[in-house]
Amino acid sequence: MLPSCLVSRWWNQLATERLWYRFKGLKNESKTKSFAKFLKILQQSQLYFEDPVKNADKKSIHKYGKYVKILDLEKLKISHEKLLETLDCCPRIEQLILGGQAGNRVLNKEQMYDIAKRLRELRLFKFNEIEINDGSALGAIAENCLLLEELILKRDISCDGPVLLDITKNCKRLIKLDIQEKYYEDEIMLPCLSNCPNLIFLRIHQCISISELLLLSIYKSCPKLTKVTITNVSEITTEFAIETFKFFKAKTLIIQNVERSLESEVQAERQSIASRLYDADLGRIINYFKNDDDEHMENKLSNNKEHHHILKELTLVDFPLNKTKFGIICEVINQLSKLELSGVEKLSKSDILEVIPKLKNLRHFLIRFSHPPEPLLDEDSDQLFQKCPQLELIIWHLARNERK
Repeated sequence: MLPSCLVSRWWNQLATERLWYRFKGLKNESKTKSFAKFLKILQQSQLYFEDPVKNADKKSIHKYGKYVKILDLEKLKISHEKLLETLDCCPRIEQLILGGQAGNRVLNKEQMYDIAKRLRELRLFKFNEIEINDGSALGAIAENCLLLEELILKRDISCDGPVLLDITKNCKRLIKLDIQEKYYEDEIMLPCLSNCPNLIFLRIHQCISISELLLLSIYKSCPKLTKVTITNVSEITTEFAIETFKFFKAKTLIIQNVERSLESEVQAERQSIASRLYDADLGRIINYFKNDDDEHMENKLSNNKEHHHILKELTLVDFPLNKTKFGIICEVINQLSKLELSGVEKLSKSDILEVIPKLKNLRHFLIRFSHPPEPLLDEDSDQLFQKCPQLELIIWHLARNERK
């Protein structure tokens, strides 16, 4: 590439920035020696620019380390000393990815501070198969990595509550917070969330010490959220689910009834929400999406800015439905364009044929029974297509019927 680089200094500059922007170590390092070559060039260019006269034999066109922004060493087995040598040459790293190649690797507090103080512009620190057993080690991030944007605390990454509080307090640019299998209580989590008003992504997995109060405060503390994943948390209730519906203005909703509280979860993104609820109050949920007639809706809008939005797609899984409950659903949420029911037990074919026509805007209807169903005959499907003018598709258990 040297002749090409000499053609244009501008081309040389742009190409060098792009080529050195990211280094990713590969498994074939023992054969290619790519990391060793990468580090050698970094060190030579560093020495040359520090003292061009003394290191004239290491003449370099660029100080290559200043272009390195992403350093992915997940697949490499390198010593702590080699890592520090590399970081000394790359003062502008924004993403550092480390892995426990050839077995789990443990980072202690001293090593963590050695690394963090060399990463003043870090946005993301990602650990894969690495353990941090000292709960105070991540204090190094709170002290040195003030531009941090993403914090991922996996199960094997210990972080004391006060340390997490310091990180959220000092790192004002946090937009992603991922906490897995930690025992933080509300006294820590409430101020942590209040410190992160710019969060757009939040994940909390199996943090069994938090309460419903904490969950209900999420959307007040973090008004910019675009994606929320709360899983294996026993305090997920119908109330929290409704708060999520309100915040994301759900148009697509999946609700599964579960038998154990720790199976509860809520996943929301844009206007689509999937939830698994223990002891779900289906009546409250359906009532929240109640579609008022135009006359009452106009009055409601004038008196209440936070009016209910219109749900377009609904999936119910493993809910005990009879004709009465099913009728209420179709009558109350009458703007549905897609309805899917799974694990149905007590509804008969005649019940369904009688109730479904209440959904005048229905396009897709899918139903799966928990027992062998009554077959949907051609005259049955023709009847549904006639009574539902918008209906295009019926999937009856596994049988597929489309409007001709």
